[in-house]
Amino acid sequence: MKVTNTEGLPEILVKMVSSQRKPKVDSISCTELIDSPAIHHMKLEHWDDLEVDASDLIAAGLGTAFHHYIETFADPKHSEVALDGLFGDFRITGTADYIEDGVITDWKTTRVWSVTMSDKWIKKVEEQLNVYCWMARQQGEEIKSLQALVVHPDWKRSEMMRSDNYPRKNWQMYKFTPWSAEKIEQFISDRIALFLDKSYQCSDDERWASPTTWAVMKEGRKSAVRVLPSHVEALSYSAPLDAKHSIVERTGEHKRCEEYCAVRAICPFKIVREVMENEPE
Repeated sequence: MKVTNTEGLPEILVKMVSSQRKPKVDSISCTELIDSPAIHHMKLEHWDDLEVDASDLIAAGLGTAFHHYIETFADPKHSEVALDGLFGDFRITGTADYIEDGVITDWKTTRVWSVTMSDKWIKKVEEQLNVYCWMARQQGEEIKSLQALVVHPDWKRSEMMRSDNYPRKNWQMYKFTPWSAEKIEQFISDRIALFLDKSYQCSDDERWASPTTWAVMKEGRKSAVRVLPSHVEALSYSAPLDAKHSIVERTGEHKRCEEYCAVRAICPFKIVREVMENEPE
């Protein structure tokens, strides 16, 4: 994978983000296991042809820097613990940020919206920690608890004062009870089955998809009076309203596909969808 610098970042920052992990044929990382099999397959096949701009890697680079900074203060016996385990013919690898007294701790940085818009992001964290738990137990560790310390770099006190749904502080500790051995192994088995399917296409969740909606707007007002999932429902809702109201279609999108996916330039799904969208009606 080639890291470009079209935005003219200082060279030191380009160097910071240029070390990208190439996927392996004979093993799979925990992070890859809980992500899209389609992306993994395309990276394996097209790694040398892929390009990503350094500016798109800054957020991930800052997260890595956060980990390194914590590591300088942590007990090296418990920090950055290498894990691996065999599941059938699959070798799964990972690095736990911290393991002490039977507790696996993961350090995370993410935007506030990751935890306020839905619980999907934190569920992925729970899945990751449970795969770590399985690997640690394979290596003889007794794991009693899992937790993730999540820091929000974009947290604002003013937003916290305005919204009850906003985090009360710029960090949160999420605690999880480890799944049973049977549940973890079933989860891993189900994920591996998806990776064995070479025709797999990303799910809507993996594409960060949002559906098309219809907003009922009122003249002179910036926000929608009501947002509805279908045009029919929007028409029904707005029928008794006066002429100052109108309906605006808000087209759904696949945000990861459009802006963040490392294989978006070669993804067959994205290419076909763009051709269909540009076809004349």
